[in-house]
Amino acid sequence: MKPIKLILQLSFLMLFFSFSKPEKKPCNCLSHGSFLKVSKYTQLVIVGKVKAYTHFKYIQGQRTPVGMEVEIIDQLKGNYTAKTVKIWGDNGSLCRPFLSSFPLNKTFVFALDPGNPQSGNIGEKKTDYFVSICGEFSCVADPKAKMIIYGNGQDREQISYEDLKTYWSQN
Repeated sequence: MKPIKLILQLSFLMLFFSFSKPEKKPCNCLSHGSFLKVSKYTQLVIVGKVKAYTHFKYIQGQRTPVGMEVEIIDQLKGNYTAKTVKIWGDNGSLCRPFLSSFPLNKTFVFALDPGNPQSGNIGEKKTDYFVSICGEFSCVADPKAKMIIYGNGQDREQISYEDLKTYWSQN
């Protein structure tokens, strides 16, 4: 009788764990470097103004934006023809920034890669883009002066759009 009881208990536990959600693991990535370095290897680099948060998820009880619509002011790299781009961020388990760090109507420079429909963000498509936190994939833009301000703290620097394009072609 005891072996049957043990088999039933093990079967129940296996069934229970097969229906439970897997634990999400936090992001674990190494920095790929400064904006100058990482932007050279991304597919699309834009200067854009955050127009709207489009998708949300409750993360630790807070309604958190995970998708945003960005108006393209300038395209520095890539072949993208639309006037806006959908950018995806962190859903609590990705190596991406929380999009709340990009306030509405503010202008940033984004170094982007194509979206990943398997990211866990409901609605993310291959034709969308995402921003990473495994390096400096976003920074402040001054669209009037056509300058990018990158780096952190005392190490902040700036470069013009044209000098950035020259840097990419020479390095």
